[in-house]
Amino acid sequence: MKVNQLFLGIIAAGFFAACGGGEESGKEKRKNEVRIHDLSDPKTLNPINESGAETGYIDGNIFQSLLTLDRETYKFVPVLAKSSPVVTSNAADSTMTFTYEIREAAVWDDGSPITANDAAFALKMYWIPAIDCPSMRSSYEMFDDITVDSSNVRKFTVHCNKFYNMAELSINGLTFLNPKVFDPKGVLTSYTVKQLSKYKALKPSDTKVLEEYAKFFNESFNTVIPSGAGSGPYEFEKWETMQNITLKKKQNWWGSKMKGEEKIFSANPDKLIYETINDFNNALVKLKGGKIDVVYSIPARDFVQDLQGNPEMEKRLNLYTPPMFSYDFVGINMKNKKFQDVRVRRAFSHLLDVDKIVEAVCYGLGERVGTFVHPSVKDQYNEKLVLPDFNIEKAKKLLTEAGWKDSNGDGVVDKTIDGEKVEMEVNIMFNNGNERRKKVCIYFLEGAKAAGVKVNVQPKEWSKMLDEKNKHEFELYVGGWISSPLESDPYQVWHSSSYNGGSNDVGFGSAKSDALIEKMRVTMDHNQRTQYNKELQMIISEEVPYIFLFSQKERIGINKDWTNVVVSGLRPGFDPSMFKLTQ
Repeated sequence: MKVNQLFLGIIAAGFFAACGGGEESGKEKRKNEVRIHDLSDPKTLNPINESGAETGYIDGNIFQSLLTLDRETYKFVPVLAKSSPVVTSNAADSTMTFTYEIREAAVWDDGSPITANDAAFALKMYWIPAIDCPSMRSSYEMFDDITVDSSNVRKFTVHCNKFYNMAELSINGLTFLNPKVFDPKGVLTSYTVKQLSKYKALKPSDTKVLEEYAKFFNESFNTVIPSGAGSGPYEFEKWETMQNITLKKKQNWWGSKMKGEEKIFSANPDKLIYETINDFNNALVKLKGGKIDVVYSIPARDFVQDLQGNPEMEKRLNLYTPPMFSYDFVGINMKNKKFQDVRVRRAFSHLLDVDKIVEAVCYGLGERVGTFVHPSVKDQYNEKLVLPDFNIEKAKKLLTEAGWKDSNGDGVVDKTIDGEKVEMEVNIMFNNGNERRKKVCIYFLEGAKAAGVKVNVQPKEWSKMLDEKNKHEFELYVGGWISSPLESDPYQVWHSSSYNGGSNDVGFGSAKSDALIEKMRVTMDHNQRTQYNKELQMIISEEVPYIFLFSQKERIGINKDWTNVVVSGLRPGFDPSMFKLTQ
């Protein structure tokens, strides 16, 4: 599950009066429905095709996995599985197995049991190339078989064809999909996981059938998730484009019978309504006016100056600042001829006064970062990294060394590339409505101008920005990634094979960095793996595919009508299914 911001004025008292009724009459009419702000619509609701945080936040209420991370301890706790898996490893052939047993109480909405066959169905998705799941495929492509216990259809063993340090984390998080919904014709029942893992060896007639199924799967579940699709506490009700997505609580959900485990099996509100408002000014006005219950990633300025210490807001809102395991960055398209010389990218890193940005944008609720590892993960963070300073003269020197000079006196440096004079004019995009990232662009524009670089700031709708960066149709962009309190796998973002179909939008990667990532994945010794991780961080720091910016504390405002709120560093920082009305 997975982020953004803007600004507000002093109109709270008048707005509350306009909303009518006063506190008591408002509470008398209060529905048991949590209204949660989202900055944009998700690109899809399909849990396998997921390409953004918003999908995960919503789908996490519909679908379940074998285990999940506890929001307070950051340790795995059982959901569909009875317990953590029994893990075995075979040094002779570097393979691993993970044995699980599904809870007897776990059933689909029609009362049929959730079994090992459902685990196999979920895993089969990742072996069919035509199914559009590149961002998740790399986490599951090493699990090439499932064997079912002959005496217990709920017990099964997942086979991993190589040592993979993140294997247990990945398979714990396998999303279970109801085959009756996602494969109504039973196409995949004709194939085992092992057969699909050898996809290239299948007959052309089989691959044609599977491609047809993939087309059905890719196109059918983007905007509608049918009833009974998942085993979670909520089901999809409706999606009104750029307005809201509504989930409703199931009447007879199996998890509600799990007494003593309410922390994991919670479903208190009758509905969860995700309201799309792509302007934070609007969202905060609605939060203040009681029209929305939860706004997260509130712009730091508004959170600190407008909400904290405001007596009127203290009456109506609870404010939270858990750690945020994420980071912001400026991504540089390394394939673009203007930026292929590392000296240009290094020059750009000296054109952003990141310390000033942290102070001005985060208002004391953030810290500077220099890598993809969160600073709190001390054993993994490379302390030898040197953060680039804000230094216009150093940037000018690097640009000059790379051949960029102002040959015509127009104030913009230029260079002849492939026989044509090219001005150093760059476009930097950010997702529209995100004031934090907009300010980063403005700071970059100001620093770049002093070094002879012309910058065009381009706000984009979130879906358009995702599309352009996925297609590498950008020069620079301000983005962010969710990191983790746990050790993570850098393959998806940093391996060169993730350039097309993965999340390596900027085109980073060399034989050396790829080798380190690959060794990290198969090295089971924690200390050795940590050393590889730190070496990779140093290479990334030297190559500057990203200008790393900062990690923030989360900023969450929740209406005091709701209690039983548990905040966490795991995004989005709260679990709305746990909320309970105060009356």
